[in-house]
Amino acid sequence: MDISRLAVGREVWINPRVVSLPSDAVAGTNIDGILGINFLRRYAVGFSTRERIVRLYPPELVSRRNYKGWTAIPLKPQHFGMRGAAIYVLDIKVNEQRIPAIFDLGAGVNVLNWAAATSLGLEPIASRDDNVLSGAIERTPIVAELRIEEVTTERVSWRNEQFMVAELEIFETLMNGDTPSALLGAELFIQRDFIIDFTRNRLLVRFAMDEVDVAVPEDVATRTGSGQ
Repeated sequence: MDISRLAVGREVWINPRVVSLPSDAVAGTNIDGILGINFLRRYAVGFSTRERIVRLYPPELVSRRNYKGWTAIPLKPQHFGMRGAAIYVLDIKVNEQRIPAIFDLGAGVNVLNWAAATSLGLEPIASRDDNVLSGAIERTPIVAELRIEEVTTERVSWRNEQFMVAELEIFETLMNGDTPSALLGAELFIQRDFIIDFTRNRLLVRFAMDEVDVAVPEDVATRTGSGQ
């Protein structure tokens, strides 16, 4: 359906098209709505771990800069539908295996499909009716849970991260459900400052201070955190 005006802070979107959440969606009991990529990609989106806030920047402000002390992770847009909606995919490595992963800040957890879990040697467990993963538009059984020792992408790594194993519909419809796939939720990324630069299809992630000496070239290490 169409509405006349949507305001987020001082940002206004005239005549946006929106959809209603299903009446039985769990998300609808806790939140009033979800901002999708079609809204956010009009900006460059920044998140600060210290302030715990999201900022919307003019795209050109970020796209023209090379950020020292940050690493750039390529984001690959995959478009679908008549209106050109998109999801963004990045490559991660788990146990040296490359797995394409959907970048989804609307998700609260990290998820692997069964093809990814079996390729990592995970044994199946029995599923319980009350052990389900609930999202904005679907509910699906969790068939396993695991803690992955290290997840890496480009020069960024996360350690001891929990993943659910579930067959989300998005894996089947957009990622080919027969191949290993993952979904990375917000909890993984809000551990660090990050900026989504939609113009250049990149995710900028700031290095943690204990990583600077080993991960950042010497001429960059003394300038960590400044946008240049």
